[in-house]
Amino acid sequence: MFAGTLLLLVALARTATFSVPHEPYLDRGACPFECCKYGRWVATRDVPSFTSRTTSTPTPLVIRKGDWVVAETGIVVTARLGRMVATRPIQLGEGRKRVAVPEGAVFYVLHYWGEGYFAYWYNGETYSDPHYLEPTSREPRSIEGSGARVLQTPEWQWWVRIRTKSGRTVWVQGNRGFDGADGCGG
Repeated sequence: MFAGTLLLLVALARTATFSVPHEPYLDRGACPFECCKYGRWVATRDVPSFTSRTTSTPTPLVIRKGDWVVAETGIVVTARLGRMVATRPIQLGEGRKRVAVPEGAVFYVLHYWGEGYFAYWYNGETYSDPHYLEPTSREPRSIEGSGARVLQTPEWQWWVRIRTKSGRTVWVQGNRGFDGADGCGG
């Protein structure tokens, strides 16, 4: 009896572990828009940089307009997970990476990927899908008739680790103020 109860508790703990991602959710190496690329970027305006991934740290230097840097990697930090509920049975994901989500099931929004795609979490797996949220400048909203409804909008930031031409490594928020991040030429 004790062994059976213990096995049930372990199984429930494993299920609980996978049902909700940790906050903050860290998507290391993410480059969150279509054709996004790391490499040589050039500042199009003065851009503040930080010693760590927070704007409350002292600003060690300003990347000056015209200076080049090497964007080494990035991370999308989701401080608050978005939550959605399936209002009817839906398919989350595309191609080979798809999952059936039953009516009433809650799934999580991690962050925007670009070109209408968002990163989602369901049952311990991540999926990319354009069918359930409309990207907006402030908060994503449910696509009418999609079969899913927003319960809570996500909050995320994209941080990029850059190396200056003098060799110093610092962090900047996203690619605003730089040319070179868009591999499609935009």
